[in-house]
Amino acid sequence: MANPPARKAGPSSGTTNTSAATTALWDPCTQVSDALLKQVGVNPATKESGIAGVEESDWKVCSWNNADFDLVVSALLTSLGSGRC
Repeated sequence: MANPPARKAGPSSGTTNTSAATTALWDPCTQVSDALLKQVGVNPATKESGIAGVEESDWKVCSWNNADFDLVVSALLTSLGSGRC
């Protein structure tokens, strides 16, 4: 009886380490310029990070506003269709 072929080491089916991706995640609070915010019509001084001030490890959210509307910009490590709750 022949030996089965050796398996190569690869990613496990368990938890994925996203710390490097989180570190590199685009952050709208630091990457959207005040000039662009003024051009869009929101006040840069109204910046709020996170959702209700709560930060998440795998997404970045930043919002600004004026008297008429809010602008919310986000970056995610997971797709919107992933169904994360």
